[in-house]
Amino acid sequence: MPRIAYLGPEGTFTELALLQMVAHEMVPGLQSAPGDGKDRFTPVLTDSTPGALAAVRDGRADYACVPIENSIEGSVLPTLDSLAVGQPLQIYAELTLDVAFTIVIRPGHSGPVRTVAAFPVALAQVRRWLAANLPDAAIVPATSNAAAAHEVAEGNAEPTPEPASSWSALPAYRPRPPAPTAPRWCCDWTTPRAPWSRR
Repeated sequence: MPRIAYLGPEGTFTELALLQMVAHEMVPGLQSAPGDGKDRFTPVLTDSTPGALAAVRDGRADYACVPIENSIEGSVLPTLDSLAVGQPLQIYAELTLDVAFTIVIRPGHSGPVRTVAAFPVALAQVRRWLAANLPDAAIVPATSNAAAAHEVAEGNAEPTPEPASSWSALPAYRPRPPAPTAPRWCCDWTTPRAPWSRR
């Protein structure tokens, strides 16, 4: 069963892209298994895209799924910087993924949104919406949008930010949209070019 490294935790856009690649049989060596595809490979969760590529180079993973560009911010520089140094890696497949964001809050929260936590690339993708709709909210960078959703759901984030999160993170961490008309942006596409291999 292939070991595949990607930016965690559960619910990231990278995981969503990887699951789509698995569903389309784009990953070599997949096991046959029913379900959502997670039983067809061994996940190696990392805290960064450079960490996912490093896991391939040092043998902890066979492949990595990483984002390489998006339509608003352009190239994902941490990924490209990591590809420019070290052992060369081979591109096996690429996928274009439409992404959407929403503001989610901790269950029981009823006040205004005062802070927003998100991955810096995601913050750039929604900056116009934030400026127009939450101009006074403090911005808190997170290692991923799913990590921001997890921290908010667990009540660990200070000063209680609301994540600009992916819809794919919602089932994993159980935060809730702030209202039935919660903002949902579909504002970008990204191209995780993956998986990568050291072979």
